[in-house]
Amino acid sequence: MTQFVAALYLLNARLPSHALVLMMLGGWTFFGIVHLLDRRPPLAWRLFPILFLILAPWASRDFAPYKPEIIGHTIATLTLLFIVGQIWRWTRYRTVSLVLSTVLAGFATIQWTSMSERPDATLLVLAGFGVLTAGGLISWNKEKLLNRMKPPALPPIDPPTEITVDVI
Repeated sequence: MTQFVAALYLLNARLPSHALVLMMLGGWTFFGIVHLLDRRPPLAWRLFPILFLILAPWASRDFAPYKPEIIGHTIATLTLLFIVGQIWRWTRYRTVSLVLSTVLAGFATIQWTSMSERPDATLLVLAGFGVLTAGGLISWNKEKLLNRMKPPALPPIDPPTEITVDVI
């Protein structure tokens, strides 16, 4: 908290780069505070500063000149979350990192597709790779998926008993 107050006093957000640094410092400070206040804080409380750190720098047009730095910070944050999630499974940061990476990769792909020379052809090729990926995932997890589709086991039926009929 002291670092944030000192940076706020020293930088005073005179330039867009100062505002970006203060935004990042504020996000990391809040992230640290959430972890210091509770031994195992709920995921919702931990997600707020993570989403702020990853998404907030992209919201302002003033930060456009710092796009490489923002991309570097985003990649470093997601990598750090993945490593921490590998070490401490209870944090679920590995899953958060993978989901956020996938979403950001999707947005980057859409942006790249819209700026390409032939967006329709690019979209068609990407859709083909998407179908190929989905097929591979289904094939890889086929046994698990089929086990979920099996009906529940019925209780065993007693074998029929002999019936004797007296003929008169």
